[in-house]
Amino acid sequence: MAKFKVILAVTLYAGTIGLTKAQAEPRMHCLEPAEKGKNLYNIIEPICFKVGEVIDIPGTPDKALAQRLEPVGKAAEKLLAAADNPPPPDDPPPPDATPPDTGDTTPPEDGDAQEDETHG
Repeated sequence: MAKFKVILAVTLYAGTIGLTKAQAEPRMHCLEPAEKGKNLYNIIEPICFKVGEVIDIPGTPDKALAQRLEPVGKAAEKLLAAADNPPPPDDPPPPDATPPDTGDTTPPEDGDAQEDETHG
């Protein structure tokens, strides 16, 4: 779980979240205690968070959520380290893969059949 500070109001619809008791109490109608971990809850109804609240979420937030959160503590350090060491580029396509459309519109040479020609 990584700590994040809410910088734009956010609504979460599902998943597991770490909250303080003070945060969880007014939202208990939307939460159920998770099987593992203290102060971990499963979201069963949408819950909202105001700017300034700090929440624990598992893993890395998706792009839309990340725009509304600011990493705090170890989460910030981990994200900064990941930014300094970007992942390697994707593997090249296999040799039998279809080449990308380059937009080449050169007409066929004389004698080559075109798609709309009929022979016969």
